[in-house]
Amino acid sequence: MSLAGPVAKFHQFRTRGLPSDDAKQNKGAFEDMKKAGPEWWFQSFQIPPQGLQVTHYQDAAKAAAAQLKMMQDLKEGDSFLNVALKGKPEVKPDAENYHGFKLNFVSLTWDLDKTIEDQGGKLLPEETRKQMAEAMKKLVGEGNKNWFGTDGNSYLQITAKDWDTAKGFLDEYLSGSTAISKQKAYQDTRKQLPAESTMLDLVDALPFIQAMGDYMASTLKAMPVPIPFPIPTLPKVKGNPSYLGAAITLESGKGSLDFWLPASAVGEVRKLIETMRKE
Repeated sequence: MSLAGPVAKFHQFRTRGLPSDDAKQNKGAFEDMKKAGPEWWFQSFQIPPQGLQVTHYQDAAKAAAAQLKMMQDLKEGDSFLNVALKGKPEVKPDAENYHGFKLNFVSLTWDLDKTIEDQGGKLLPEETRKQMAEAMKKLVGEGNKNWFGTDGNSYLQITAKDWDTAKGFLDEYLSGSTAISKQKAYQDTRKQLPAESTMLDLVDALPFIQAMGDYMASTLKAMPVPIPFPIPTLPKVKGNPSYLGAAITLESGKGSLDFWLPASAVGEVRKLIETMRKE
């Protein structure tokens, strides 16, 4: 099954397994999500996080109710997606009803300063902590807005800056107008990986390198100890999609890992290097 959602920068698909435990402090709600019977899961997203996730449960309504309870139980200082929360999340049950999906809404604001401190930054100078928080913002943004719920069959979660953007993601998913399976770059990588797998990940090489490189450069510049080499600023370079691919296949008593690096991905990253040399 391919994701017919927005052609985002990073794509991930999972055919089996459980959803991530984003709210470990609420074990009861998480157990309810497991009892809802997850069967397969896939998502498409970009950095900072924005995109669409679909999970098929045996009881999607039970999963949506459990997720709502998790969000309602979060409080200031709790960690969500490994980031500390600033203030209690804003939660609106039954916020939207769109194309048969009854969606709840939650808005979370990150406390990046506390996150840096909690991750071992207490001993760093204050200015360094602030710069590292700014670097982290490049990956996670300032917060997270989610619409989540079900149409009675599938559980859906959309991360977007506003409802209009979220609706656009949902429209594209339902119409299949931008399905990644239509892209030649996807087809070229997909045929190099197992036809059936437990987890399949595809990463668009150029924007991934740009995002992670920008984050790493900002982190190095924040270090209290001078770095003995110049830290480049990565230019924004446009390119064509070219997907790194990885597949994990688990079977009774054995497992396998497959990885595919297409030559086209190397070519796309080379555009970035050549631009940096010219500058």
